[in-house]
Amino acid sequence: IIIYYIGTYINKLIYHLVKKYLKNQPKTGVDTFVLSFIKLGLKVVLFILIINQLGFTATSVAALLAGIGVAIGSAFNGSLGNFAGGFMIILNKPFKIGDYIEYDKFHGDVKEIGMIHTILITPENKTVFIPNGILSNGIILNWTRSGFIRSEFQVQIEHIEDIEKVKSIALSVFRNHPKVQNNPEPTIIIRQAIQGIITIDIRAFIDIKEIWSVKPQVQELILQELRKEHIEQAIPKQMLVKSDEA
Repeated sequence: IIIYYIGTYINKLIYHLVKKYLKNQPKTGVDTFVLSFIKLGLKVVLFILIINQLGFTATSVAALLAGIGVAIGSAFNGSLGNFAGGFMIILNKPFKIGDYIEYDKFHGDVKEIGMIHTILITPENKTVFIPNGILSNGIILNWTRSGFIRSEFQVQIEHIEDIEKVKSIALSVFRNHPKVQNNPEPTIIIRQAIQGIITIDIRAFIDIKEIWSVKPQVQELILQELRKEHIEQAIPKQMLVKSDEA
């Protein structure tokens, strides 16, 4: 009992010292993984000390741990795979804490890389737990690694409108917005012209951290500037054919 209480106190002391040290280091995702590993390791060491004190030999303890290990390995095969996956994520560093990543249909900021799961916070403030096993073996899109991503905006106008004037207005909005990158400069292309409607694509690079707020702002500014010049967006038309009555 004395060994348990003293050992528990020492384990907490070591844990908090390591946690304090890692807190002052750059956030790479290693801290949460290491802390979880240390917490488990200290408990195992304490367990071995207590077993030895109760009179069990080292051979008996080793055999007991081996048996427990086999049983746990069989019962928690998936969890061990997730643990190995977390280790590979820490080793290969496809992302770190704070990065904005996308995996399958999930995307968000990386909040924590744990022993079993990686935790994401989505733009809707939802918390997503992704097992490290499938995450380490899957295709990960790291939006933060390059800093900026190209975003596309669309404007649809009637074919009778001045295309060059629309281009000039759109480019002016993008170039004057403080969150839009001017190197490389925004580009404009005509995507298609169908049934009297011309679809124009504007492409610009925006900081991933700002994209969710910048996109609606820019779209609204373009519409406002077009209306000032009495240029309205096109409305898709449907052809109605009246069938002959029998």
